[in-house]
Amino acid sequence: MIRYSFQLYVAGDTARSKSAEANLRFLCDSLFPGTYEVEVIDTSQRPDLAEQAWILATPTVIRLAPSPQRRVIGDLSDHGRAAIALGLPSQDESPSEGV
Repeated sequence: MIRYSFQLYVAGDTARSKSAEANLRFLCDSLFPGTYEVEVIDTSQRPDLAEQAWILATPTVIRLAPSPQRRVIGDLSDHGRAAIALGLPSQDESPSEGV
């Protein structure tokens, strides 16, 4: 079974940050419930991590696993486009067949 891992970089406790996290979790729960982890990193509190990851805009999500890494900037409100950009399996594709 494939396990997905994401880092979500946000800037503070804003509506856009909350929206990005909610949209990412919605996608994951819809496509592969229980087989993912999301680490939320607030760039205003951890600028060192943002610099190490070369984060230039927020919110940014990085799919760490499975490889290769993929990045998407934005609040992920267009679930279809976000799923494609992150290389996530489609609704009719099982997670084991995915990326």
